[in-house]
Amino acid sequence: MAVGSEVEKLVTENAKTVCKEGEAYDASDLKVYAVLKNGAKKDVTDYVTIDDTALTADDDFVTVTYKYGMYRDKTKEGAANTTGVAVSPVETTINVTVLAAEDYDSVKAVEKLISDLGEITLDSENDIKAARVAYDALGDLKEYVGNVDALTAAEEKLEELKTPSSSSEAESSVSSSDVSSESTVSSANSEDTSSATSSAAESVSSADTSKAADSSSKTANNAGAANPNTGATAGVCVAGLALLISGALTVSRKRK
Repeated sequence: MAVGSEVEKLVTENAKTVCKEGEAYDASDLKVYAVLKNGAKKDVTDYVTIDDTALTADDDFVTVTYKYGMYRDKTKEGAANTTGVAVSPVETTINVTVLAAEDYDSVKAVEKLISDLGEITLDSENDIKAARVAYDALGDLKEYVGNVDALTAAEEKLEELKTPSSSSEAESSVSSSDVSSESTVSSANSEDTSSATSSAAESVSSADTSKAADSSSKTANNAGAANPNTGATAGVCVAGLALLISGALTVSRKRK
C-alpha cells in the first residue's frame, strides 16, 4: 500500500483560452500539476480528465479533474482513526472564450503570419507590414491574438536595422572634427613658416646692403684722404660700384 500526502489543488500551464465553437477543448499543450499538502508538486497531466464535449458560444470554462486520490484516514481526537474514507476528486477550471468558427480562423491566421516572421532582417519589411495590416483588420478580435507582442518586437527590430546606430554617427563626427583640426593646424604652421622665412630673407638682405654701403663709404673716404684732387671722383665711382654690388646681392637673395 502506497501512502502519500493528500492533493490540495491542481494548477495548469499552457492552457488555451480561445476556443472554436463546435470543437472540443484542445489540450495538446496543457500541463497539469498536483500541489500536495506537504508542499510538493508533481506532474499529473497523464492522469487528469478534461470535458471533451463540443463547445458552444455559451461556454466560458472547461473542467479538469484528477480522481486518483481515492481514500484517506479520518482522525478524531480521543477515538480510533476511521479508514477507507473516500476522497472527492480534485478539480480545477480553465476560463475560455469560444469564438464563432470564422472569427476563430481569422485570429489563428494572423497568429500564423506573426509566428512565421522568424528572424528579423531588412528583407522582412514586407512580411511585417502584411502581418500588421492583417492584425489591424481584425477589429474587436485583436484582443484574442496571443502573440501580438512578437509583432511589436519585430517592428522595433526592423526600425533598429534601418536606422544607423548613434555610436557610428558619433565616430564619424569625431573623425571629421579631427581631420578639420589637423588641416587648421597644418595651415597655421605653413603660414608661420612662410612668414618666418620671408622675415629672415628680408633681414639678411637689409644687413648685406647696409654692410656694402658702409664698406663703400669707408673706401671713398680713404681714397679722398690719399689724393685730395681725385678723392671726390674716386668716391663717386666707389659709391656707384657699392650700389651695384648691393643691388646684385639683393637680387641674388630674392632668387634664392
